[in-house]
Amino acid sequence: MFKSAYKDRYLLYADNYVESAQEDTSLLNINEAHELVYCKSGRLSANVEGVSYIIGPGDILITRDAEVHKVEPTEFPAEFHHMEFSPFYYTIFDPDFRIYRPFTERELGMGCVIPKGKIDSTFLESCFANIAAVPDTYMRRIAVFGALTMILSEINRVYEYNNTSTCDNRSEILRNIITYVNDHLDEDLNPDSIAANLYISRSQLDRIFKQHLGFTLWKYITFKRLIRARHLLHAGIANNEVARQCGFGDYSTFYKVYTKIYDTPPRAAQPNDTTDPLLKQFYKFDEMCSTIESPSEQTRVLESVKKLKLD
Repeated sequence: MFKSAYKDRYLLYADNYVESAQEDTSLLNINEAHELVYCKSGRLSANVEGVSYIIGPGDILITRDAEVHKVEPTEFPAEFHHMEFSPFYYTIFDPDFRIYRPFTERELGMGCVIPKGKIDSTFLESCFANIAAVPDTYMRRIAVFGALTMILSEINRVYEYNNTSTCDNRSEILRNIITYVNDHLDEDLNPDSIAANLYISRSQLDRIFKQHLGFTLWKYITFKRLIRARHLLHAGIANNEVARQCGFGDYSTFYKVYTKIYDTPPRAAQPNDTTDPLLKQFYKFDEMCSTIESPSEQTRVLESVKKLKLD
């Protein structure tokens, strides 16, 4: 259940509250956004590119675009703040994207959890509380963007790059499969050739991957290629060249897969005034912006506002 939320096409914030295991609130993401999850209460489990994490109160999980991950509550009640944001969000005032270094300058699946003892959880919770106190959609967008900037700055302040590899609890075979796939996305990848290159059987390959990531290897490959394709299309690379660089073999196959997943043709992601994330439309307040409140949260926020006015 969302206690409060904000969403537009490049930015998402949600305060999730889960009372029991009967609620299906797991987050399975393979997308083109960076993401962070802050655990306020309860406990969460996370799987990022096959690496397992436990997230307790005050801990924060970070994942980058194209990093496959699943997050779900394991102790209840659980409350966690969830933010997704475009890799292009800070283009104007951070052209080097230094604010994203903890997300991008590490190996896939490594160093994804910052523990409570390292980060200022009181500061983070005040950022999230500020978002919930803004009921107006226009101002909430500003509040989310401001809170995100401060949270990313705090993550940068405490992030330890030298200790990221110590959390790798994957088997050597699984690690080799994921590394091989991500290093060869532009080639003619298929499960049989991957199994042969890694000297394992096809059935063993499928079993290992499904067991540790929860879905098929072919689905993993397809989504990884599509996310790479989205970035190339946004950069203005020709559709046929995008298909070639992402290993689809021919444009017809690329077109069919792309339109099936995104419900739009590849040309819709090419640079123009409404879709190019590097142009001014990226920061425009539009009809896609929305806020969500649970009835109890609406009452709480209104009461807080009334109290502030009386004081």
